[in-house]
Amino acid sequence: MKKFGKILLLLVAVLTLVGCQGESNEKEKDKEVNEKTIKCTIVNDQQSTSGYKVDSDITIYAEDNIVTKVKTVETVIAHQKEILTYFEQTLNNQYEETNKNYGGYTYEIKTTDDKLTSNVEIDYTKMDLNKYVNDNAVMKEYVNDKNELTVDGITKLYEAMGATCEK
Repeated sequence: MKKFGKILLLLVAVLTLVGCQGESNEKEKDKEVNEKTIKCTIVNDQQSTSGYKVDSDITIYAEDNIVTKVKTVETVIAHQKEILTYFEQTLNNQYEETNKNYGGYTYEIKTTDDKLTSNVEIDYTKMDLNKYVNDNAVMKEYVNDKNELTVDGITKLYEAMGATCEK
């Protein structure tokens, strides 16, 4: 169960780190030049040793190399109800607490049969990133001097956690 807990903590860390606005057509055309979308995936197959598999599909949205939003779809497959319940409770608690402290989070977690699906959106334009970075010193490695999360920083972070990112 300790290995399961470590994997869950890694997942929660990814999701914790894990926001689109309408403008006039002229502004949209200018903005498109500076926008960037990156896709990352993480697969953690622990079915043979711990009884579950986690797939993470991450979409990073950025403007001028600054991350504005991250959308993540996590899928946990487990044949033991206790494992899914543990993931659901832990993720709900983590998202609720992080949103309460820093803002910017919207999420939905659904469990059916042997599958849990977590849809998370972090809107960094609505999040108190200064407070988050001050409370989580490790984040200083991934932000610029204005405490803005950079594309290179978040990509480096996800890749360090085992993600494969399309650049």
